[in-house]
Amino acid sequence: MEDPGILESLGDESIEEILHSWNDFCACTESLLRGTGSDSAIESEFASSVKSLCRHGLCSLVSDHFFQVLEVVHSLYELLFLGLKNE
Repeated sequence: MEDPGILESLGDESIEEILHSWNDFCACTESLLRGTGSDSAIESEFASSVKSLCRHGLCSLVSDHFFQVLEVVHSLYELLFLGLKNE
């Protein structure tokens, strides 16, 4: 968020929308990276939550979180792959 002071100007409705969108975004990110659930439904919810969060100035938080989760998944995959390869 460019200006952290903007949080003070948010109303209850905006805060609720951000919280709901963040929860959806996190759940969808996990589902997409795991490959679980209905892809079209998850993709739609993912896009909707990203759009909502970006509308509130949280684009950098969204991308940072997504890439951090992706990095963790990649690291776990490497550990598992290398562990199985060495057996």
